[in-house]
Amino acid sequence: TPTVAGYYQINATVSIGIATGYIEVWKNGAAYNRGFQTQSAVVGFHVSTQVYCNGTTDYIEIYLANQTGSNASVNNVSSLTYFNGSLARPA
Repeated sequence: TPTVAGYYQINATVSIGIATGYIEVWKNGAAYNRGFQTQSAVVGFHVSTQVYCNGTTDYIEIYLANQTGSNASVNNVSSLTYFNGSLARPA
């Protein structure tokens, strides 16, 4: 939950062994922007977007949808799985 009103750069990557799915940024409990699937040595999903937050009640979440129908474990390596945000420009 950002405490300063402005535009935030949001980035997230999840490394997970599934072949079908998607990653999304959610703002205040609703889908805001969908990311894409990456193909590398380890399958992953990435999303990057800018979003305006009011500095008081707005909040950001990241969700990954697994559409394979089977269980999968997230790769817990910080360089492969992360979620961050930074203030790009105050309002």
